[in-house]
Amino acid sequence: MLNRLHIRGKLLLLLFLANLIFTLAFALHDYYTTRKAVIEGINSDIEATAYGAYNIFPENFYEKIENKASVSKKEFKKFMYILSNYAKKTDAKYIYSMMKFGNDIYFILSTEEEDFFNIYDTAPEALKQTFLDGERRIVDYTDEYGAFRSVFIPFETQGGKRYVIGVDVPAEFMSDRLTTALLHTFLIGTVIFVVFFIIEYVVITRIVRPLVKLTVSTKKLVEADFNWSEEIQTEIKKMTESRKDEVGDLAGTMSYMHTMLSEYIVKLKETTAEKERTEKEIAIARDIQMGILPQTFPAFPGHKDFDLHAIIEPSRIVGGDLYDYILLDDERLFFMIGDVSDKGIAAALFMAITKTLFRTHVLSKNFGTLSELVSMINYQLSQNNPSLMFVTVYSGILNLKTGVIEYVDAGHEPPFILRAESGVEMLQKREGLAICFDENYVYTSYRIQLKPGDGIVLYTDGLTDAMNEKGERLHVEGNLRTLQKYFKDAPPESINKELFKSTKNFVGNAEQFDDIAILTIRYYGEV
Repeated sequence: MLNRLHIRGKLLLLLFLANLIFTLAFALHDYYTTRKAVIEGINSDIEATAYGAYNIFPENFYEKIENKASVSKKEFKKFMYILSNYAKKTDAKYIYSMMKFGNDIYFILSTEEEDFFNIYDTAPEALKQTFLDGERRIVDYTDEYGAFRSVFIPFETQGGKRYVIGVDVPAEFMSDRLTTALLHTFLIGTVIFVVFFIIEYVVITRIVRPLVKLTVSTKKLVEADFNWSEEIQTEIKKMTESRKDEVGDLAGTMSYMHTMLSEYIVKLKETTAEKERTEKEIAIARDIQMGILPQTFPAFPGHKDFDLHAIIEPSRIVGGDLYDYILLDDERLFFMIGDVSDKGIAAALFMAITKTLFRTHVLSKNFGTLSELVSMINYQLSQNNPSLMFVTVYSGILNLKTGVIEYVDAGHEPPFILRAESGVEMLQKREGLAICFDENYVYTSYRIQLKPGDGIVLYTDGLTDAMNEKGERLHVEGNLRTLQKYFKDAPPESINKELFKSTKNFVGNAEQFDDIAILTIRYYGEV
């Protein structure tokens, strides 16, 4: 039967089969690539949600839990309200924390549990194993609440109590995304198949007749690097006008192709020029962003009672980390560091607004207490925030006479405290929501005493979450080791450079995971 087909039919059949194989291979590759990206995206989202839930509550909340009477109903309702508001901002079905006492696992906080300290009878084996070995796990499981993809991340209090934060998304959520990916792949594959087959059909129909003369002209065109010489133009024009068959049509098509190619080259040059302009503008934006952050050191050369230094490195050309410091008078130094929830240009703009609000209000004659300042800025930033961005902030005022720091923790990483006499310690995490989580949230200030020679190191999570090529994170312990090695009698600039250097060495050739900002202050007291 195949021998009865004309050459056009044989070519069409051959190209049909080749096109079908190519389309299927492309569709399978595209689907599995998209599927992997969807699953990794979901895993990343639920991990980020779990770490966000960890930063919401102070560590001492879990330290005190022993039984059902450990937490009052009023305190439990307050934390449940905070957790529920946080859950609404995510795709998670359930967010919960659990602790193990004896052989039983209990719910501590959960978006679905109305009572405190309820036992989890149907806890999956993966959760039990996480309590045993302290390893983070992402699993698919089914229990009395349904089928889910979940992450279990263990944490430990300073007292050694282990608790696990879990985040669940319904299996249907992941299934819906994968179904959408499959449909998307099918549609793309169908379009590719149809488009290619139509093109093949047209081309084959026009080349089944004598092609010798056209081949010669085509060869000359190729040898001329697709630059139309007068000789080639004459030949193509003559062929187009003299032949009324497929060869003449194909010659006209070649002429059209050359015109389109010329236009494409022009557009490509324009696009390249536009890309260069855009990259230049982004580079200017980085310079502007860096320009609004104070970077002149020593910052206050006339003061011998303290020293400070800051360093910042965005993960992209522009980023969302920020810091600032203002000498309010001869006895008080205001300082702050922050981290916007996103990255790139949007985060940079939000960062600029946040920093401007802090500086404007701090320098205002109406500047009241630190807690009132943060509460007011939280309210103002929450009023017009359609992108639902938020920013964690650690702000404080150092009394240069007494060494007392009054500070407010707005959901930020706890700083390191450098003790000249005893070494490096991490300041206990305090309660405080990130700015823009709740516009009416009232912040509380706390105090810590520095002695002469002591210091404080503030940073953003890009420092502790730095990841190497093996997927290993640096964590707090890695930074503690660096500080313990270099902090003794070292000025803030040296401390910052060593922290940044050790982080870069750990990351190696891996892409920078997040923006990194470090602000170190050393208090010397009256000289």
